[in-house]
Amino acid sequence: MENSEKRYWDLSSVVLLLAALWVAALRLWVTDWTEHLERVELLVLLGWLLGIAVGKSKFSSSAARWITFLYSIILIPWQLGLTIGDDLLWGDRLNIVFDRLSNTTRVFLSNSPVQDPILFITSMSLLYYLVALIGGYYLVRYRRPWMALGVV
Repeated sequence: MENSEKRYWDLSSVVLLLAALWVAALRLWVTDWTEHLERVELLVLLGWLLGIAVGKSKFSSSAARWITFLYSIILIPWQLGLTIGDDLLWGDRLNIVFDRLSNTTRVFLSNSPVQDPILFITSMSLLYYLVALIGGYYLVRYRRPWMALGVV
């Protein structure tokens, strides 16, 4: 663990980063390109919280990567699964989401028009989540919140 490094904490910077990320997510949502874009907004908040928490922690960089990876493989499928009906079990929901992703990716790669919005929702979820996660982490740990835009 990294005990010798002091973590940066400036409440106004943390809140302004959240505001910038949230405004970007809200702007995507209000475009109303497809339904379920509100999931991106929640993923921005969760990514920002996780980035701030792991950045403030005393975990090493490699441990922080593993922790954020493990949380991410739970949070993103959870939000995508909420786009499917409420009457299904979670295993069925995730199977449907991954089948839809597989089919739309195949259609996209064949250079045909994609009708299912799941590929767009997933890509925007990943993009906004990663920017929020990495931005929060880099802000608290290294004082470089906009590094996330160069990394992603």
